[in-house]
Amino acid sequence: MVKNEKVNLISKILFISGMLIAGLYFLSSLLAPLVFAAIISLLLLPVCQKLESWKLNRVLAICTVLLLGTLLIGIISFLFASQFNSFLNDFPNLQEKIQKSMENFISNVSQNFGVQISDPVSLLQKNSSSLMSSGSKYVQKVFGATSGLLSFLTLVPIYCFLFLLYRNKFKNAFLDFFPPEKCDKIKTIIVEIKETVQQYFLGLLIVVGIIAVLNSIGLLALGIKYAILLGIFSALLTVIPYVGIVVGGLIPVIIALVTKDSLWYPAGVVGVYWLVQFLEGNLITPKIMGNQVDLNAFAIIFGLLAFGQLWGLIGLILAVPIIAVIKVVLSYSNSLKPIASILGK
Repeated sequence: MVKNEKVNLISKILFISGMLIAGLYFLSSLLAPLVFAAIISLLLLPVCQKLESWKLNRVLAICTVLLLGTLLIGIISFLFASQFNSFLNDFPNLQEKIQKSMENFISNVSQNFGVQISDPVSLLQKNSSSLMSSGSKYVQKVFGATSGLLSFLTLVPIYCFLFLLYRNKFKNAFLDFFPPEKCDKIKTIIVEIKETVQQYFLGLLIVVGIIAVLNSIGLLALGIKYAILLGIFSALLTVIPYVGIVVGGLIPVIIALVTKDSLWYPAGVVGVYWLVQFLEGNLITPKIMGNQVDLNAFAIIFGLLAFGQLWGLIGLILAVPIIAVIKVVLSYSNSLKPIASILGK
C-alpha cells in the first residue's frame, strides 16, 4: 500500500513537472515578463508599504515608487549610453586595429610555423554576396529581438503596478486553495519566499554596484579606453553566475590587447579582474548576501542551463531566485524534502 502511494506521488510529480516545463517553454513570452514583474514587485513592496504607512494613497505610493525606479534606471542608462556612444564613434578605428592585429598574428604564425592561412578580409570580400543575401535574415532577427524587448519593458511596469495594487487579493485568493488548517504553514512559506527573493536581489544589487566601481577604478588606473562602460558591463554580467564572470573579464582584455602596444596592459586587466573577483567571492558577497539562496553549484548550473534554454537572457537572470523559491517550497513537504536537500549546499 505504501509502495503504491509512493509510485502515485512520483507519477504526479513527473506529470506536473512535464506540464510545467511545457508551459514555461510554449508560454515564455507571456510568463517571463510576468515572473520578472512579480520579483520586481517583491523588491518594491517594502518601499510601497513604507509610503502607505505615511498615509499615502496606495495608487499614489505605487506610482511614486515606479517613477523613482524608472528615474534611477534612466540615469544609469544615460551614463552607460554616453560611454557606449563614445565606443561607437571609435569603432571604425578599433575595427582597423583589430584587422591589423589579425594580419600580424597570421603573418607571425605563417613565418614561425610555416602554415599558410588565408587572409580573413579577402575571404569576407569573396563571400560578400552570400553574406549580403543572408543579411536580411539577421536584420529581421535584430528587429524581432528589439520589438520583443520593447514589449517586455512595456509589460513589466504594468504588471508591477497591478501586482502591488491587488497584492492582498492575490494573497487571499491563493490561500483559499488550501484548507484552513494549512493556511498558517502557507503564510510561513510565502513570507520565506518573499524574504529570500528580496535579500537575494537587494544583496546582488549592492554587490554589482561595488564591483562596477572597483572594475571602473582599476581600468581607469590602467588607462584602458571605455573604462566605465566596461566596468559597468562586466559588473552587470556577474548576475549570471560563473558564465558572466568569464565573459565580463574577457572583453576588457581584448580591448586592452587591441588599443595598447604592450602586453602588460591586458595582463594588468587580468590582475584587476582577478583581484576584484577574489574580493567579491571571499569578502563582498559573503558579507552582504550571506547564504540566502543556499544552493550548490550543481543546482545553479542546472538552473542556468534549463532557464537559459527556456527564456534566454531573462531566464539566466531569474534562474537562481526561481530555483531558490522551488527549494523553499520543497523543504516544507515531508515527501519532497530530499529533493530540497539535493539542491542545498
